Amino acid sequence: MTTDNLIPLNELETVLAAVRAGDAAVPSFMDALVAGDIFVLLDKDLGPEGTWDDSASPLVLKNHEGTPVIAMFTAPERAIAMASQFPAFGYGLIIRFAWVLARMSPGVGIVLNPGTLFGMEILSAAVQGLQVDVLSAARH
Repeated sequence: MTTDNLIPLNELETVLAAVRAGDAAVPSFMDALVAGDIFVLLDKDLGPEGTWDDSASPLVLKNHEGTPVIAMFTAPERAIAMASQFPAFGYGLIIRFAWVLARMSPGVGIVLNPGTLFGMEILSAAVQGLQVDVLSAARH
């Protein structure tokens, strides 16, 4: 784990810090996450348009149980250490979290800011619940 500072870099991190301090509930962070942008490391340059297609893959790690988790970051600055550890994933994209969430496969979780003090894991079952919630909200 790195010794990165705990100063929030954006609004999403401010909510995450409040949850970690016990000053806010986890659902408030999940709402902010679903409504916000995240940064992902990719194995391919998406060019000037920055359009993610099926030929680009995000960085996928395994958690302590061996379950695949997509590495996502609350700010590009949080991805620097991972990008240097995984040089094949030297490209990045800021994208709507809900867009990525809608395209995630069953059984895949999320690790936010892996290797940092601002990290947290969202288990695959919780990801599936978020997908259902977002889909339900989109229908109304």
